[in-house]
Formats: sequence, structure tokens, C-alpha cells
Amino acid sequence: MKNSVLILLATLISVFSLNTSAEQSTEQLVTLNFQVKAETKNEFMDFLDMSIPNVRGFEGNTNVQLYFDATTNEMIITESWASKKAHGKYIKFISENGVMKQLLSYLEKPPTIKYYQPLDV
Repeated sequence: MKNSVLILLATLISVFSLNTSAEQSTEQLVTLNFQVKAETKNEFMDFLDMSIPNVRGFEGNTNVQLYFDATTNEMIITESWASKKAHGKYIKFISENGVMKQLLSYLEKPPTIKYYQPLDV
């Protein structure tokens, strides 16, 4: 478990450090894709009921949507953030208070996290 947290944090740190300051301050859509362990699904849903209001209330978050495939136990979460920097503050916060470790305990492996910026089309 500790290795999963360290790998996820190292990945996020590298993503934050590779981006320009303009990307750091631009609105971001963040996607998390992962598979929930079948034996922890009910506990995980309770965890989400408690945790998602905190994400939505965190400074810089503008939206959170969850999508779940009950057949495969796969979940996609989309989060809108005012900036990548705001999301980084949230990741730091949940890493320090134990929420990240708890989240990872319900998953088969750490989530795949991607960042998207809006296009002016």
C-alpha cells in the first residue's frame, strides 16, 4: 500500500513539474479511472458518500461527477478544477490527512489520472 501511495505521488509531482506556469493556472478537467476491488465495493461506496462532498467543497473545485460500471467494478471520476495548482493543493491535502491511503486501499491498483485543458474551438 505504501508503495502505491509513493508511486501515485511521484507521478503527480512529475506531472505538475513538467507543465508551464500557464498550464498551472488554466482550468483543468481531471479524470481518474480505476477498478474497485470486488470485496470492498460496499465500503468504497460508503467512503465516497463521505468523501465526495469534501472534494466538491475544496477551494478550486468546480465540479465532480462519478460513473460506475457494476459489471466490471470500474469507475471514472471527472473533476473540474480552477487550475492544476488548485488540484495539486487538494492532492497534497488528502495525501497528508490519510484520505489518499484509504482511497487506494479500495482499488486494484492506483488510478490512471489524466489532465485536460479546454479548447477554444
